[in-house]
Amino acid sequence: ARLRVAQLLAPPLPPRLPRGHARHARLGLAHAGHVHRPPEDGRRASPVVPAPRIASDLLAAPARYALCHRAWLEVRYLTALLAALTRPHPRVVALRHLADAEVAPAHCLQDPLRRCDACRAAVWSARRGDARPLSRCLVDRVCRAVAHPGEGPFPLPGSEELAVALGALGLAEAAKLESTAPDFPLPYQFDYPASYEHRGTFPSEFVWGAATAAYQVEGGWDAEDKGLSIWDVFTGTEGSPVNPGMVAAGQTGAIACDSYHRLKDDVALLQRLGLTAYRFSISWPRLLPNGTLAASGGVVSESGLEYYNTLINELLKHGIKPYVTLYHWDLPQALLDDPYTGHSSPGGWKGWLDSRLPAAFAEFADVCFSAFGDRVKDWLTLNEPFTFAVAGHSGNHAPSLCNWEIDIGGCTGGPRPAVGWDVYLAGHNALLAHAHATKLYRSKYAESQGGKIGIALNSYWYEPASHAPADIAAAERAMQFELGWFAEPISTGKYPAVMVKKLGGRLPTFSADEAAMLAGSIDFFAINQYSAMLVRENQTGHDYGAPGGEPVNHGRDCDCATFFPHAWPQSNATWLRSVPWGLRKMLRFIKERYAPPEVFVTENGWADGSRNFREAAHDPQRIRFLANYTAEMLRAVNEDGVPVRGYFAWSLLDNFEWEQGFTQKFGLTYVDFSTPRRDRFVKTSACWYRKLATSNALVPPEPFASGTSEHKAARRPTLEQILAGRHALPAWMRSWESGDNDEIDLCETGLVIKTPFSMDFLSDFQFLVGAFFALCALGCLYVNKELLNDISLLALASVSRRREGSPQAEPMPMD
Repeated sequence: ARLRVAQLLAPPLPPRLPRGHARHARLGLAHAGHVHRPPEDGRRASPVVPAPRIASDLLAAPARYALCHRAWLEVRYLTALLAALTRPHPRVVALRHLADAEVAPAHCLQDPLRRCDACRAAVWSARRGDARPLSRCLVDRVCRAVAHPGEGPFPLPGSEELAVALGALGLAEAAKLESTAPDFPLPYQFDYPASYEHRGTFPSEFVWGAATAAYQVEGGWDAEDKGLSIWDVFTGTEGSPVNPGMVAAGQTGAIACDSYHRLKDDVALLQRLGLTAYRFSISWPRLLPNGTLAASGGVVSESGLEYYNTLINELLKHGIKPYVTLYHWDLPQALLDDPYTGHSSPGGWKGWLDSRLPAAFAEFADVCFSAFGDRVKDWLTLNEPFTFAVAGHSGNHAPSLCNWEIDIGGCTGGPRPAVGWDVYLAGHNALLAHAHATKLYRSKYAESQGGKIGIALNSYWYEPASHAPADIAAAERAMQFELGWFAEPISTGKYPAVMVKKLGGRLPTFSADEAAMLAGSIDFFAINQYSAMLVRENQTGHDYGAPGGEPVNHGRDCDCATFFPHAWPQSNATWLRSVPWGLRKMLRFIKERYAPPEVFVTENGWADGSRNFREAAHDPQRIRFLANYTAEMLRAVNEDGVPVRGYFAWSLLDNFEWEQGFTQKFGLTYVDFSTPRRDRFVKTSACWYRKLATSNALVPPEPFASGTSEHKAARRPTLEQILAGRHALPAWMRSWESGDNDEIDLCETGLVIKTPFSMDFLSDFQFLVGAFFALCALGCLYVNKELLNDISLLALASVSRRREGSPQAEPMPMD
């Protein structure tokens, strides 16, 4: 690529250039010590060979100038190459400003190979307004440093030299911009893995689990005394108008996976998968139907307590550790005044836009800590505050009341667009809610219960679209406006400086007490990480946020534009592409930026659009996704030193995927939502994940992705049949069983009923084709038996005629 770019940059060679040196000049490498010969006449490329130095007296003046110009162009490219292949140091990048300032012609009248030892004098010359001597010195030093790495060291130009030169050229602002550009995030600088190695073992105490959320799996929306949640109203479960943001209108989580009635089956499934942890959330309105203790009569729902106590005890009984999320988006509707659906709040609550909500959340957390903290040792206060602050107040998640305000432009219009104002207020109150709950836990429960507390954050990994400093800075801003928005306050008590500068009065502020309460408010770092995006700089205009100008919008506040390359594999969710190296970069970024004592990947998974179990049973894309992501996670542990302690696949079950309803499936287990009991069938990915969890080592995906046919996978029994065992079969079927093993394997691909002889041949395609043709042949013989009789009669007639011709033959009756 380097040689090709040099060829494209160089103008045509003058005819007077000596033939003996044409090839080296054409490559623009006359100043280099070695070149790589291009292939000639289709032959194999020559190895690296020494290139002769070109003496100035060999060339006529025009040819010498052309050669020098090529050298200058090559120096410009090598300077860019330094920024691309090494850390893009601001001083290196600033050299490109010198090159772009077109100070080359004077230099091209000099010998490009001349050593420049008069840099001090060049600095004084630049201070007098003549930057050309200094630029010659810089170009010469960079050229020699790249072309002759063995002759070094050739130090890069100093900051003083660059500052003087750029100032003389009128590029002081550019120099200031370059000096603040962050380094390109490591590892990988556009040398992304094309494949992944699935070998290696995880630390001995590594936690393998699966995750779900209350509204997505529980059902039982009106069981006993449970109160309404904002998602019950958003989806129209109880008869309210469906919010315009609900994509799969008509689908609700009223029953979902019916885990409210099948919790023991789900725990048994976790055990059969060999998992040691289960992350689930507690439904706020199931414990406090009206949102607060006072509004709920001063008592906690007994049925709600019984359900979660049963779930926790069942998990511990089977050796599975509970990881509990206090809030996974199902806010009690009683805490949100919704005039559009007729649900008024007695206290005039405004949901997460209400400054009273952090205290109300802390009260709910207190109920949970008191009721379950003797057995639950790992708590997560909130799940993805970024998502419910942004999508829940300006998009397709509940409550997003602005979706009803079509007359003023919905969530993006009006004098105070929700997408540019409400999202930051909701995020601010979410951070305070986390801080209050953490302070309460540490002061009242942590010492006696011996638990830990954190918050589950989420973010894309934002990768610069190029090595341009502007794109690198844009990617850094994108990270700060998503992950840093919440990670920075819980680490330092402050919002990222770039957000404060850009948002001004739109971003609420923390008091001194709130900042102190937030700083260091996690015992471990939990990250939900699925995908990555590329980022380019895209600055907002001067009229941004001004009357008549572009309305403020969270998506534009970072002065960046994000996009997916078409080559990245896409799932059934438009927002999810498979980018395994993004997880490694994210984990390394978290370690270097926030230095947490422990890191947990609390969500990671793949979406498909299967409509039935035959389509869902075999899921090779999910297997490869999980295999590649866990491979990069292990590299982050071993090579980058990230203290990753656990991984939770999203999700244990296909479930209600928020505004998408049941159209997107993330589960390791297929759920048939058309059956009353919500029958469960394990997918092939569950079998792969079981192998990963039980071996605690990376598992190659291909034996599972390619070693099982869709037809075989679709013949797996239901979870109910598996848990019942073979003894539940009729007696005449049990008599065929060989041995005393009553257990049916979770990943059974044959018939549930085992016979004395193998029946695997029934799934063999060639056997079925052969049997079909054999039956066709037998059928033909049967249908044409009369023809066979006619053939035998014809043979008898022929014999009779021969006998009639014989004088000794006796007369034979002909019928």
